[in-house]
Amino acid sequence: MKYGKILLITLLSLFVVFAGCTTKSDSTTTGDSNTTLNDSIGLNNTDNLNINLNESKNGTKITDVENTNLLKNRTMSIVTTNLPVEVVKREVVKQILESKGYKVTVSQKSTDEMYKAVYSGKADIMLSGSFPTTDSSFVSKYSSNLSRLKENVEDSWNGVAVTKSAYDEGVTSIESLKNHSELFNSTILCLEEGTGLAKHTKSAVSEYGLSNYTIKYVTPKELYKMLDEANAENKDLVFVAWEPSALFEKYPVEKLADSKHVYAGKFDKITTVSRPEMYVWDYEAYRFLKEFQVSKEDANSWAVQYVYEGKSAKEIASKWIDSNQYKVDEWKELLK
Repeated sequence: MKYGKILLITLLSLFVVFAGCTTKSDSTTTGDSNTTLNDSIGLNNTDNLNINLNESKNGTKITDVENTNLLKNRTMSIVTTNLPVEVVKREVVKQILESKGYKVTVSQKSTDEMYKAVYSGKADIMLSGSFPTTDSSFVSKYSSNLSRLKENVEDSWNGVAVTKSAYDEGVTSIESLKNHSELFNSTILCLEEGTGLAKHTKSAVSEYGLSNYTIKYVTPKELYKMLDEANAENKDLVFVAWEPSALFEKYPVEKLADSKHVYAGKFDKITTVSRPEMYVWDYEAYRFLKEFQVSKEDANSWAVQYVYEGKSAKEIASKWIDSNQYKVDEWKELLK
């Protein structure tokens, strides 16, 4: 009897130890699962995501990533600025999404209206964000309800440029404009008022003491036309420039040094931005847009075709997709 009690106590002790090990093992497995999930949806790489790791703001469990299709109705609203590259870029994205069954609407707006559209939920994504410098005022205004996804064009740049003949005469920096205003009729050409570049141009006039200049606001189309005329008539122009574009592909123009770093130069990134928590409301499109990126050379080519060859954005996008089928097929795999 004595030995029977000892045996019973021993068996009970082993049961308690075994049960404790099982509980600890289950807890560890759950932790590993969450870590893997966080990596898969890119929480560590997406800005402005102020959320609980296991639950979205609307209560939907993020751990059920495979069920997020229930939240998606296969539609997408895209907004960009009116720059030629942006017009073609959104058409490329549109055609890829449509090939996977999406109904896509597109629009173009001023920079402020573009940010506002995504911020308010009237648009799902924008493809023309410029971070961190050029659009800084819009970012500070709207960032609480935006998520930055991916730089979508490599090696962008913005600043001031002049015709090559002026550059050869010694106008090699923004500072040197002060003593050569007669070459440019005391006028700096700039994109529409209200853009980030327009705001930085006002700052440049102040920072570099260019009070003898006035800023003339033009559309991209008007700027290209004025450069055509200047090139034909051997006139000099100073203007706000950017890449990717057709500006440095089609004209003999040179970039000016910006010693005070008023403009972003090569440090800004042209970026895709979405409504918050895109990985919840459309995980597949989120994965695609986190990978979507094109080279500056391709984007420059788009601008030349659109501005000078008279091709439509639809035609340019379709041809580019056909010529880059391997890359596009990889993106489409993410949309399954």
